[in-house]
Amino acid sequence: MGRFSKPPVSKWKRKTKSTKRLGILYTCTVCKKSKGIKKAIRTSRLEIGEKVAK
Repeated sequence: MGRFSKPPVSKWKRKTKSTKRLGILYTCTVCKKSKGIKKAIRTSRLEIGEKVAK
């Protein structure tokens, strides 16, 4: 019973999330209306063309 007598070792758990959800907004160049996507993408960095979202 030697290996069952000790409590299990807990694994390290991250306290905070390392990435955040970014909602992408598409803007029309003609009428300037904006439309977002349904689900936000969880990422640390998003590059579209020259614009960079952090």
